[in-house]
Amino acid sequence: MPGAGTVLGTALAVLGLCVMDAPGWWGDLNAALSVLGIAIRKFILISWGTTGASMTQTFHADIDKIAKELIEAHALTFREEDPQITDPLTRWLDYRLRYIDPRPRDVVRSVGFDSRLPAAVLPALENFIRQSETGADLNPYQTTSIKRNDSSGRKRQLRTDGLWADWKIHHVHLTEKPTSNGNEFSARSDWLLFFVTFPEHLALIDVRSHNEPGIFQAIDLVETVVRNWPEFARNFAFKGIAGLARKPPTDAQSVKQLRAAGVVQFLEVDGTVYMPFGFGVTTAATSGQVSRISIRVNALASQIEDFFTNPANEPVKTLQSAGVPNPIFALEVSPRGKLSVLCAEAATRWPFPNLPNPQDARSELEQLFLPTWAGMNLVQHRAVFVQE
Repeated sequence: MPGAGTVLGTALAVLGLCVMDAPGWWGDLNAALSVLGIAIRKFILISWGTTGASMTQTFHADIDKIAKELIEAHALTFREEDPQITDPLTRWLDYRLRYIDPRPRDVVRSVGFDSRLPAAVLPALENFIRQSETGADLNPYQTTSIKRNDSSGRKRQLRTDGLWADWKIHHVHLTEKPTSNGNEFSARSDWLLFFVTFPEHLALIDVRSHNEPGIFQAIDLVETVVRNWPEFARNFAFKGIAGLARKPPTDAQSVKQLRAAGVVQFLEVDGTVYMPFGFGVTTAATSGQVSRISIRVNALASQIEDFFTNPANEPVKTLQSAGVPNPIFALEVSPRGKLSVLCAEAATRWPFPNLPNPQDARSELEQLFLPTWAGMNLVQHRAVFVQE
């Protein structure tokens, strides 16, 4: 039977997830409920201990430890200047979710996309499309702020990419110049490509000048997404609402100020009201999507931890029969760059599955938290650290 801490903590986390999935009711309430659930669970486990064969559970702490190591491995800015937002998982997930997982993706264009293109960008755009279709790494073309945006920093406007946090819209620099040896990012460009990523496609919205005033607050980019990919946008539409009684300001300065204040902005397009595709920003000016995935990561870690520490399940039984009466389990990154569960006392490791399984919590956790590219980068970082 799970302890009181597990039940109460899990209930609050689930309540947070339910609140988050209801349009108009997500935001700081869901995050607060979930974080409160996790905190209560940790407190009770530490104060009372656990019954049965296992000792105090640690997987949430392990997630934070791994996240901090990932931040270091990827050289992300993480100053911990705001004492209220020093969570390494939030900082790591902001980078991880903005990072475009390398895989082949076909390209689809918005209506009129080609007719709006400046002739000067055609070679660079063709190069980018070719790389997308062949599964090359597109991240060198991203903004360098992906590494500098610090959820723990003092400057609220620099905690995330506001356009991505609100509407899941990425932007890259269009350039033909190859990435120089030793440089993580490509040459910068006067022209930016705006798009939305899907597992199998890149949806190209528009190409705009980097010097265009208010480009990162341009609502017409969102309107283009709604009108060209309505099936996607419909997932974020409010049902049964004819329109907004008072339309929010959509000029660039107002959008910028609302984002910095952590205000979620709804948008009415052609009579339908949409919530932000990326769940907007929190009152801390961090990404709502990051908060959502952070909750999910912790819930999955709890689920896996509960399986391993349950005396009725095989891991505890096996270790007890081997002479380890009270095994302590830890979540770790193996030398192969994959998540695994370790019992150090017995020098026994349970690797996560090699092949993704959508029904397995371990596969989902690894996909959200430690994709292949991140695991390999961490292994390389550890090797360099050991050599030094």
